[in-house]
Amino acid sequence: MLKSVSRFKRVAFGLNTLKKRKLIALISYLCPFVLFISPAIAVTARLGVVKAQENAAQWQEITKRLRATGVDYCIVDASKWRNETDLGGVRVLLLPNVDSLNWAQANALEVWMARGGRVIVTGPTGNLSLPEVRKQLRSLFGAYWGFSNSFPIALEAVGGQLAPTQPQAMSGDLVGGTLIPTKTDSEPAAIWVTEERVPAVVFSKRAIYIGWRWGMEGVATPAFDTAWLEAALGRYGVTRESNLSMLKRSEPAQCNEGNPLLSPQQEAPILRDRE
Repeated sequence: MLKSVSRFKRVAFGLNTLKKRKLIALISYLCPFVLFISPAIAVTARLGVVKAQENAAQWQEITKRLRATGVDYCIVDASKWRNETDLGGVRVLLLPNVDSLNWAQANALEVWMARGGRVIVTGPTGNLSLPEVRKQLRSLFGAYWGFSNSFPIALEAVGGQLAPTQPQAMSGDLVGGTLIPTKTDSEPAAIWVTEERVPAVVFSKRAIYIGWRWGMEGVATPAFDTAWLEAALGRYGVTRESNLSMLKRSEPAQCNEGNPLLSPQQEAPILRDRE
C-alpha cells in the first residue's frame, strides 16, 4: 500500500513539473507580444505633421481635416527640424505640400525611414529643393510630382489596395498633378481619368504619395481629403478598429517633446473614436 502511495506521489510530481515547464514556455513565448502592445509604446508612437512656411497659409484647413479623421498627431516645425531625433515619437510622417526640404532634412528622413518610419506625401513636396535633394527625396518617396494638371480631372481608384470606402472620396473633379513613379515597387492606387490614365496616387513599401495639394481650400472638399488620408493611414495599420487608444491632447504638441526616436518594432499610431 505504501509503495502504491509513493508511486502515485512521484507520478503526480512529474505531471506537475511538466505542467510548470509548459506554463513557463508559454509565458516566454507570449512575452514579446505583450511588450509589443504595451500602452507606453502606443502613446509615444504618433502621426507627425510637418508645418512649414509653404503650407502656413493652408494650416487652418489642414488641421480641420486632421480633426475630422480623429487622429492624434504632433507637429514637426520645419524651421527647427534638423535631424532624425526631431522626429521623436513619430511613426508616420505627413508632409502636406512642403515644397522645399534641405539636405539635412532629407538625410534625417532617410535615417528615420530606415528605422521603420513611413511617410505620406502630398502636393509638389520637395520640388523646390536643390537638385541633389530632389533626387534623394524621389527615391525615398517612390514617386515625384511631375507636372500640374491644367484643368480639373476626375479620379479613379485602381488595384484596390489603397481605396477609400467612402463614396464622397471618389466624386467630383479636382486640379492635381501627374505623379511619376521612381521605384520598382511603386504602384498607382488611383489614376486621373484621361486618355493617358496617369498616376494620381502612388504607393510603395515606405511611402504614399497623394497627387494634389491636400488640405488646400478650393482644391478638394474636406470630406474628400479626409477619406484619402484615412485610407493612407489604414495601409499603415492606423484604423478605428485598433485595440489600443492614444493619449488625447487638447492641443497638438511638438513631436520630439519627451519622445525618443522610435525603434522599428514600435507600434503605429492609433485613430481615436470621433467625439
